[in-house]
Amino acid sequence: MSANRPAHAKEYTFLDIELKYGILQITEALSFLHYSGQVIHKNVCPSSILITKKGTWKLAGFEFTERTNETDATDPVPCQPWSTRASKLVQPNLDYMAPEIQINSSCSILSDMFSLGMVVCSIFNHGRSLIQSGNSPSAYVKQMELLDEALHNILPRIPIPLQEATTRLLKKSPGARPTAQLLTLIKYFSDPAVQALQFLDVINMKDPTQKTHYYRSTLREVLPFIPRGHAAVGKGSPRYAYRAIFNRFYQTNLRPFDSSHFANLNPSAETSFTSMPRSNSRSIPPLEAAALVAVTNVYDYLDDITIKKLVLPKLKSVFEKNQSDLKIMGNVLQCVERTLDKLDKSQIIDEVLPLLLEVRLTDPDIVVRVVNIYRIMLCDKKYGLTVNIMATKVMPTLLPQTVNPSLNLEQFMILLEVRRRKEQ
Repeated sequence: MSANRPAHAKEYTFLDIELKYGILQITEALSFLHYSGQVIHKNVCPSSILITKKGTWKLAGFEFTERTNETDATDPVPCQPWSTRASKLVQPNLDYMAPEIQINSSCSILSDMFSLGMVVCSIFNHGRSLIQSGNSPSAYVKQMELLDEALHNILPRIPIPLQEATTRLLKKSPGARPTAQLLTLIKYFSDPAVQALQFLDVINMKDPTQKTHYYRSTLREVLPFIPRGHAAVGKGSPRYAYRAIFNRFYQTNLRPFDSSHFANLNPSAETSFTSMPRSNSRSIPPLEAAALVAVTNVYDYLDDITIKKLVLPKLKSVFEKNQSDLKIMGNVLQCVERTLDKLDKSQIIDEVLPLLLEVRLTDPDIVVRVVNIYRIMLCDKKYGLTVNIMATKVMPTLLPQTVNPSLNLEQFMILLEVRRRKEQ
């Protein structure tokens, strides 16, 4: 963590996709404000951006708005510059203000776009603005002259697809800056995962056909590529970073389908685990991979009964049909490891253990995943993995791997560790 990061930002670590979607949400908010509301915000800065518990970025702070030019919103209108004669509390944030406001006492919707560019830079600059005026108009003017150099220095920290747009946003000539409408069209935002999240935000407004297509096609394709949220959340703070993208996915979309949290999206079919193909249907590996990833990510919201009655049977079904697919096998084992502590001893011994014993230990990564599950089970007696079971069932499958030339040193040591635990 950088020592230069301001105190209010210490508790937050965003995923790349969270930043991308958040910047897009603010850009869309400005587009609505400029073209539907005919209003200039005039104080776009970090303190005007709020993040909801669901992870949605909202544009706030409308204390300093100005009406746009009635003829052309990009044409300037008169406005008040920042002044030392008034309290800073009743003025916009000088460090994010467009130069035409302070120097020419005029603003337009393109002034907001300059401020947005400054916000983007601060996001990738540990929360610090490129201008640190200390509420001094003269210091602001001096630092504005050096803005191009400051931008050049931090530009490598900004994602490459966003660099050109950021450079244009910070042009001192308003006419050289893109509008909010144009900015939403850049390649940086054309991410299938972001587009899927956009649809998710308004899915309650969609008809059943659109929802079904989204779940069966769109979400199935992008789900494996949406990372698990790991942003830290400050205790007692009124503002929250994302806890997880799947939090919103589960709460708003999966839960309502069935009282046991998950249901097949085909209304004419009997209830079954969401996104998993029915056991008598043709295997669809991408769909199964996505479903397994989904289970791993929404695990915290699944109760023990759901794990035992829905997840485990489907997990075994996927395993039986895809033992030659290393990717799906990896996802199966990851799901087993994640859900292990919600299964009782009899299910682990009677259902999980036989599954592990049948895994084809040919790929080093698969070997390590299996060994790691055994290691977890050996750490707690509640899993029922006794010395006798280890000696008679588990070790006969693992011992041949001690001479597996495909294992690297780290993988070999993990294998030996399990053997030592068994002997203790």
